[in-house]
Amino acid sequence: MHSHHSHSGQYCTHAAGQLEECITEAERQGFSLFCLTEHIPRYELQDLYPGETQTLDDLTDMFTRYHKHARALQARYKQEKRPMQLLVGLETEYIRKPDLARLDALRESFPVDFMVGSVHHVDGIPIDFDKATFLKAMEPFGQDISAFYKRYFEHQLEVMQTFQPAVIGHFDVILLMAPEGTDLLAHEAVCRQMQRNIEYAVGYGALFELNSAAFRKGWDCAYPSRAIIRLMQDAGARFCLSDDSHGPKQIGLNYAKMQAYVKEVGISQLHHLEASTGELIGGRLQVKVVGTDMEAFFAFKARGET
Repeated sequence: MHSHHSHSGQYCTHAAGQLEECITEAERQGFSLFCLTEHIPRYELQDLYPGETQTLDDLTDMFTRYHKHARALQARYKQEKRPMQLLVGLETEYIRKPDLARLDALRESFPVDFMVGSVHHVDGIPIDFDKATFLKAMEPFGQDISAFYKRYFEHQLEVMQTFQPAVIGHFDVILLMAPEGTDLLAHEAVCRQMQRNIEYAVGYGALFELNSAAFRKGWDCAYPSRAIIRLMQDAGARFCLSDDSHGPKQIGLNYAKMQAYVKEVGISQLHHLEASTGELIGGRLQVKVVGTDMEAFFAFKARGET
């Protein structure tokens, strides 16, 4: 089993548990690869979420401590020849354009093995926090709903072009708070933008994560949703698996549902990252992509489905 996307309460303000508890649980479940991908810091007071008591300096310090701790655990697992490989990464943000330059500096100071390329905001406003904030993000676009969704994917493409993240995170999370029945493919401009993003990511070799967190959010599928999976398949996309866990209790959660979903959409091969040369290029260690037959991958006792 693999997960390319995880968080811990020790280093994420909306997660639970300690980092080592998360790693121990993944090892207990028989994961062969578990990736640590905490959020990067935020840099503006207005970007703190409701209920967050941390300061901006706290968030920066949290990431600094995460990087040191994660690297130490990774080295220990490697030295002890443990069967589970750890990769140390980060999850990107696009709140405002200056944040991209800040991330560029961050990865030079704190090199990671890879990045999960994610977007959680449109023009500075969160789109996956709650319904009220999602509607606030939509307001400036008035009746031009197509422009709102397109802007999200424009931000996503800019993250891809700037950093070429090895994994594309929850590609269509913009739909999480959207009105039921929203069909992105019905908006021609949005569909073209999605196709452009997909083709760009395929072109440089990215993996698209199949993210099981959508199940615990109430979806009957993973991210990406069915219609978008078909767009990706038509473009020759490769897929990897993520639980996007936010604590030990969510590790491997709903992977049985994921197995059924992967079969339903006709994905016959999953891919994953492995450490490669160890050479540092552009603030990242080089990783390689390995393919695994879907049936062999899911030869495990799946965890719960709630």
